[in-house]
Amino acid sequence: LGVTGNVIWNNCHTKEGYQIGKMLVGTYNGGYLIAGMEENITADTVKAYVLKLDSLGNFEWDRYYTMGNDARFFTVQQTPWDGGYIFGGMGYSTATGYDMFVVKTDSIGDTLWTRHYGGIYHDCACQIVPNTSLQDYEAGSPIEYIMTACWYDSENWWESKSYIAKLDSVGGIIWQHKFTNYPDF
Repeated sequence: LGVTGNVIWNNCHTKEGYQIGKMLVGTYNGGYLIAGMEENITADTVKAYVLKLDSLGNFEWDRYYTMGNDARFFTVQQTPWDGGYIFGGMGYSTATGYDMFVVKTDSIGDTLWTRHYGGIYHDCACQIVPNTSLQDYEAGSPIEYIMTACWYDSENWWESKSYIAKLDSVGGIIWQHKFTNYPDF
């Protein structure tokens, strides 16, 4: 939309499946990137889905990312030191249930690394952002990320905890903290 609220352009990108965009960011090249999921009802799967558009909304590329048979992205940020992307969401592991799911890609969506975090119960989706600016990186600071989510220590919803972690350049945990969301009774 323009400053007066008028539509400047609109495009529709269709394909098989049911795509849901959860977050849209502007990219350094003036385009847009949409992160979300694609559901395939007949195959009973959900894949994390990313769609990259140019500055006029035209298709550039798209990618799928999986973790078990259910993966969803809820957040994306472009990483300033390489023009790549860091995605956060959740995915399903047969060993631990739903986990926090993080994928780091290069500038064209090719996977550089993937990690999942959590306990033995269903953990919430995560949000992740770069903690290192371009200026910090150029000055020699290490690449780091901050991730937030919720963590369940049991199957009881009232025992969830807020979660925050600092991650290194390949998703290793530097430190993590859990905070209780409910009052002590």
